Amino acid sequence: MDNNLSKLPDEIGKLVNLNWLDIHNNKLVNLPRGIGKLTKLTLLNLSNNQINKLPAEIGQLGKLTALDLSYNNLEFLPEEIQNLKKLDTVASLSTKMCSKLEFCSRLAA
Repeated sequence: MDNNLSKLPDEIGKLVNLNWLDIHNNKLVNLPRGIGKLTKLTLLNLSNNQINKLPAEIGQLGKLTALDLSYNNLEFLPEEIQNLKKLDTVASLSTKMCSKLEFCSRLAA
C-alpha cells in the first residue's frame, strides 16, 4: 500500500466482509481493537510497519490462514493468537515472540 498510514480507525471493524487486508509499507504502530471484528479475513499483511504490539482481539480472526508480521517492532505476541487454529503461515516469527506460545511449535511442524 505505502500510504504512510500511521493509524487505522476502529471503524475498520465495520468491514465485516473483508477476506484479506494488505496494509504493508505504512507507519502503523498498533492496530485498533476493531480488527477483531474482521472474522472473514484469511490473509492479513502487516509487514513493513512499526507495530510494537498486537491487540488481543487478533485472536478473534478464526479464518485467518496467513499473517505477515515481518519488519515490525514486535517482541511478543498476545496469547490470544493461539486461538487462530487455521493459521498455517506466519512470516517473521522470532524465538522471543514465540516464548510461552504453544502454537509456534504447531506452525513449525
